[in-house]
Amino acid sequence: MTAVGAPERPGVGPTIALGGARPVLRPSPIWLDANALMLPFRERFPLGTELARLGPGRPIEVPDSVLVELRRLDRQGEPQARPALQLAARYPRAATDGSGDDAIVALARSRPGWVVTADRGLAERLGRAGITVLRPRGRTRLVIVPPGRAGAPPRTRARNATIPAKRSASPRIVRRSRPTT
Repeated sequence: MTAVGAPERPGVGPTIALGGARPVLRPSPIWLDANALMLPFRERFPLGTELARLGPGRPIEVPDSVLVELRRLDRQGEPQARPALQLAARYPRAATDGSGDDAIVALARSRPGWVVTADRGLAERLGRAGITVLRPRGRTRLVIVPPGRAGAPPRTRARNATIPAKRSASPRIVRRSRPTT
């Protein structure tokens, strides 16, 4: 067991001591980027369902810098920004210093957690910093991309790719009996 406040295992936040009792593990959070919050309105992406599937029991938070970005996009007339702000209001806020992607990277470096983003540049930066990223795959799934691989696109088969026919190790020989006369 580690000291109070230090992460005990990956994906689990710092331990909390309660009045001399055994330390309690608190799951590390999942932070949502602006484009992740707009996914349900751009592509009908099931963000809530996917977050529940991949991170059951993990708190979901929205960094302050993301709220600032969504407000700016709303003022500029981005149609998905206003519903994304309403969705963001359902989750607790995470205090950040700075703005944009820099603030998200700094937050993720300061404490353990995962970041949901479809932004390839941000995913690469997070991956280089050793942070786990959740990226959309298709229109219905999030995939966990481990640190160091976050910039790489998820491995998928091309939509129009043909699947080669399966060949058996030996050809099948069919024998037909000859009719006797």
